[in-house]
Amino acid sequence: MNSARAVRTGQKTRARRYARRTRREPLSAAPFRAIHPHVPGVVPPLARLLVLQTGGFHICRGTVTRAGPGVDRRKCAPPGLRCAAAPRSGADLATNGPPPHLTWRAIMATPTLTVVTVSPNPSTFGQAVTLTATVIPLGAGTPTGTVTFAISADGPPLTGTLSGGTTSVTASGLSVGIHTVVATYSGDANFLPSTGTNVIAVNRSTTTTTVVSAPDPSGLGQAVTFTATVTPVPPGAGVPGGTVTFFIGGSGGGSFTQPVVGGVATLSLSNLGVGTHPVVALYSGDVNFLPSSGSDTHTVNPAPAATTTTVTSSANPSVFGQPVTFTATVTPNPPASGTPTGTVTFVVTGTGGGTVVKALTGGTASHTFTSLGVGPHTVTATYSGDANFATSTGTLPTQTVNQSTTTTIVSSSPNPAAAGTPVTYVAFVQPVAPGAGTPTGTVTFTVSNMTNSVTGTGTVNGSGFAFFTDATLPAGSYAVTGVYSGDANFTGSTGTNTQVIT
Repeated sequence: MNSARAVRTGQKTRARRYARRTRREPLSAAPFRAIHPHVPGVVPPLARLLVLQTGGFHICRGTVTRAGPGVDRRKCAPPGLRCAAAPRSGADLATNGPPPHLTWRAIMATPTLTVVTVSPNPSTFGQAVTLTATVIPLGAGTPTGTVTFAISADGPPLTGTLSGGTTSVTASGLSVGIHTVVATYSGDANFLPSTGTNVIAVNRSTTTTTVVSAPDPSGLGQAVTFTATVTPVPPGAGVPGGTVTFFIGGSGGGSFTQPVVGGVATLSLSNLGVGTHPVVALYSGDVNFLPSSGSDTHTVNPAPAATTTTVTSSANPSVFGQPVTFTATVTPNPPASGTPTGTVTFVVTGTGGGTVVKALTGGTASHTFTSLGVGPHTVTATYSGDANFATSTGTLPTQTVNQSTTTTIVSSSPNPAAAGTPVTYVAFVQPVAPGAGTPTGTVTFTVSNMTNSVTGTGTVNGSGFAFFTDATLPAGSYAVTGVYSGDANFTGSTGTNTQVIT
């Protein structure tokens, strides 16, 4: 046992002397382990083999996977260099192994440590997380290669390339919970692989909830839609799900739970009572988002007061051509009071009627029609309503328009006239006020003195005149009569005069 220790001590001493002479790296006992060729063992990958023999040694660089009988240890040597020469003739290193006085030593690649950091940690759902791996060599140099990050239960591995011994990747879409991160360094020609771990804590994102109502204010019995919007608070992101419970105070209110779709929940009510209603929207939260709440108020105004609309006519019946003014008066029904505003729409049927919109002033609206045709007319007045007063309609069942009376004035020229001289007989037809317009039709003229007579007809022109000319009557005094026939809008009438023929 002592002799073997002496042999190893002598070998180390010769190695150090040789290293000083050849300026090769000295033999360091710390990273070595001795493996006798005839004892099976494993030489670590990326090893450097140092072969000592009597009278000197060689340094072999290369990869050896196993040390033991049957393995050609000379494969570790680069071209042109044998790892060992047998000190006795016929010895073969590959099959017989080195002689007993040779010792193989494996110098391992530098071990490493991999440290993983997470930022931010803890994080919020929807927030991106940066994973950084730092590979620390347990010796000199800077490791190269890649680091693969594996995150438990969240997506495929992420790979980063070392630069200056560190690398970072960004992980997104992490679910809420605790995740284990394993960073595996691949190793390189000079540095051994290593693994580091850490944990990521992903918390639920905080939220804000806002609630609004429309229309606001509303009228009694009007449908109102409440809308709650749930939004993640940065750096959280995503679309919240779950439910929102609406708490509506006052008459017709209550609690109502609605689903959140696309971050929004809605509720529609149409039975809220008059007054102010407090509104609270409580978001339940879900697996990724924390609960939150928002508040608002909604006002329901009283229903508009009922009204009554009455229609009156300035002249009923009226005559053709007479202007007729229709007046609508809108009054609130008791116990309501006040003066309605808005508009009134008049609709008058029949010839000369139509549709007219007039503004209320002091609760009344009027319009005058000047060309209503003869016959019955129906008049309807519809009040539009306003914020305080409800709509209503009034009707005048019948507005009667009669024919206008007329007068006929008869004259002749020349008068007196000599026998055989043409005499022109003239009739002028005009309406009697308040009638207006231009009569149409004919006038029948009769010139007679009980002995001689003549009859003729003239058409009433646009100025109301009709003419008849005659030169057949002998001398005498004649009564001239003009009878107007009347038309659809004007009654008939008669006029007289005296014609003297000498």
